[in-house]
Amino acid sequence: MGAQVIATSDTANEDAIGITNLLFGIQQLGKARVKTKRFRQLTPSAIWKQIMRPMLNQSENKALELNQETQIPITNSNMQPSNARPRGQPPPGQGPNSTIYIPRNAVRHQARILPPTLNT
Repeated sequence: MGAQVIATSDTANEDAIGITNLLFGIQQLGKARVKTKRFRQLTPSAIWKQIMRPMLNQSENKALELNQETQIPITNSNMQPSNARPRGQPPPGQGPNSTIYIPRNAVRHQARILPPTLNT
């Protein structure tokens, strides 16, 4: 068991060293000046676009594939939202005689306000 842990650790260390060397090499390539038409100097943004982004996209795509395999599809074709009802109908549990529910276009009776009368 101890040998496996060491081997795994060595593999991880080798991977880390390899990535570090790769990045250092890319950095050195970026500093080099090549004046031929076939090769051009790589800027940090070009390094990111051409090398690092595809590597990250590949790992993200693998993670997304694993995620999609574990998700359960939910179909809402026969389900109606809880607030679905014909227009102008009161919510469930509130009838037309209820004082809580007033339709939007209902006529609201207001008390008539008369001017004060003069006592003569």
